[in-house]
Amino acid sequence: MEITRKVVLDLMPLYLANEVSQETRALVEEYLRTDPELARIAAQPAAVKLPEDVPIALTQDDELRAYKKAKLSLIWRTVVIASVMSIILVALLVLMFFFRSSASEPSPSSLSRYTPDNSMLLAASAAAVQWDGSHDVC
Repeated sequence: MEITRKVVLDLMPLYLANEVSQETRALVEEYLRTDPELARIAAQPAAVKLPEDVPIALTQDDELRAYKKAKLSLIWRTVVIASVMSIILVALLVLMFFFRSSASEPSPSSLSRYTPDNSMLLAASAAAVQWDGSHDVC
């Protein structure tokens, strides 16, 4: 089977990054002896711009580790949010109880409206003294 230039160009980034097997390395080097232009490019790896973010396949262990880390992060986030909401709810209930209990206790100025003063008592006793007795109940 003859190796074409396109196949070698496809393998070149892996070859330059030393990510190929010994057999592939030997195959690429054999082709580079026949193509001087590609051999010059391979000799100057700094001139070849390789992509920075080549996706790497994850193993099942890596995937499981990432899943567990994400799940733990979600659990912690939920616990923190629930704790903050509970603290806010307790604070609101305490404030409601405090303001409600202080509003239900009458102040001394409001008590004077409901307690009879001396003038009311005198008027009531004067009315009792003037009663003529015509409406006797017994």
